[in-house]
Amino acid sequence: MPKGRKTIQVERVLEMANKMLEAESDKFVYGNSEEYRKGVMTLLEQVLHETGNYHGFGYLFQRDLPKGSKPGIREGADYEEQFADTDRTRVRYF
Repeated sequence: MPKGRKTIQVERVLEMANKMLEAESDKFVYGNSEEYRKGVMTLLEQVLHETGNYHGFGYLFQRDLPKGSKPGIREGADYEEQFADTDRTRVRYF
C-alpha cells in the first residue's frame, strides 16, 4: 500500500481555513458555529506563527459573507457601532 503524503503547503491550509471562516453553517460535516470557527482560528494561527507566515487578519464585512450571517465588522459605522451585534470569528487571514 502506498504511503500518503506527509506535508501540505501552508498557503493551502490558509485557503481552506479562510473558506471555513466565511462559509455558511451547513457547508461542513461538524457545522460551522462560532465555537467551531474559534477552533479553526486557533489552529490556523498556531500553524502560521510556527512557520513564520502570520501576516495578520481582517474582519469580514456583510458583503463578504452569506446572506443572513453576522459580519465581523460593520461597514460605514462610527467606531462605537462597528462591532455592535457582530461575530468576531468572521475574519480572513492574510
